[in-house]
Amino acid sequence: MDYVEFTSENSPAKQMDNARTAVTKGVDAIVIGPVNSTSTPPLLAYLKSQNIPIAFAGIGPQPGQTDYILGYCKQLRNR
Repeated sequence: MDYVEFTSENSPAKQMDNARTAVTKGVDAIVIGPVNSTSTPPLLAYLKSQNIPIAFAGIGPQPGQTDYILGYCKQLRNR
């Protein structure tokens, strides 16, 4: 398995830039330890628009922000 590693330095803006860079590099999925739970909604929206699955390590998204993740995991499981 190949992977690309980024550090957001506790910055939501850098976290989003890193996600965009990862998508540009052609990643198949993203595993992230978010800066904080409030930084996840825009990240989820962006990754959903790019059809990139995401898994969380550490802090997860705010309640109600998991529909895309769960739906995508079910879709992958049914392949």
